[in-house]
Amino acid sequence: MKSNRISAILRTLSAVMICLAIAAGPAMAQTDAEKKAAADKAATDKAAADKAAADKAAADKAAADKAATEKAAADKAAADKKKKDEAKVGVDNEAIYRTSGTALTMLFVIAVLMESGFAVLFNWRVFLAYFSVTGVKTLVMIVASVAVVHAFGLDVLANLVASYKTPEGGPPVDPSTISGPVSKFITAMVLSGGSAGVNRAMNALGIRSDRRAEVLPTPPGKKAWIAIRVRGEATRANDIQVRVKEIPADQVQNAPDPIAGVILKNRARLSSLIMRDLNRFPQNGGYTLTPGAVYRITVTATDNTGAELQAMGEQYVFAEGAIVDFEVSQFDAQPARG
Repeated sequence: MKSNRISAILRTLSAVMICLAIAAGPAMAQTDAEKKAAADKAATDKAAADKAAADKAAADKAAADKAATEKAAADKAAADKKKKDEAKVGVDNEAIYRTSGTALTMLFVIAVLMESGFAVLFNWRVFLAYFSVTGVKTLVMIVASVAVVHAFGLDVLANLVASYKTPEGGPPVDPSTISGPVSKFITAMVLSGGSAGVNRAMNALGIRSDRRAEVLPTPPGKKAWIAIRVRGEATRANDIQVRVKEIPADQVQNAPDPIAGVILKNRARLSSLIMRDLNRFPQNGGYTLTPGAVYRITVTATDNTGAELQAMGEQYVFAEGAIVDFEVSQFDAQPARG
């Protein structure tokens, strides 16, 4: 009996377990499906989030690139504007170029007229006899230029500066607000430089083609210049003569090296630069010699008793283009002729 009960209980439990298993099967299947759906949804959400993040990064990069491009374009526009503005106040500007040409042309014409007028004075025989043209001409031209600038109200520098400072499309700057002693003095100095000086300014601005300007005196062609000045006690001698003799090449032994120039110990006196130096041969410029040739240069004189004196007397050779100044401060007794 007892075993039958136990068997019945076991069968009943087995049936219950089977029923429970049958009832739980769909629920478990549904749970797995829900888990799979949730996992798929999470994967989809993650992919969407990743895509949104990538899209945002791409949009940020595009915005940064656009900002950089716009900044570069703005910088280039600013640089172009600055360059254009600078060109408007430079000599490339047509208005400035035209103003500069007009002002310098007027100055050039005045300089030519002044040079023509003062040529009468500078070529006057009395003027040439007492004054050094190269020394006095500059002083005369400076004084005359200052007088012309003030008498006629010329101030080319102020006019040019006013043109440069006038804004494009704006009212012109009045040159009288810039004009003053400094601008007038510079205008006078440019004018005193003569037509050659004004011509150099016009050449620099491309307003006028080049032409040969005045230069410092130089030996003609491929020659050399010498000059001899007598100073000190030597000036007391009488009948001072400069003798130059070219020595034939077959009579020359141990010819000296060519002289290209000399360096004097003392600065030339101002009076000798303004007035003609009567103790110099020649009084202006130089005595022309042939470079490479051998010369014997002698300065002779006599004393108060009639005795013959001499200085230098050696052989000299000069280089091409040499400018050599000799100074004689004393004479020696001339040796007796055998």
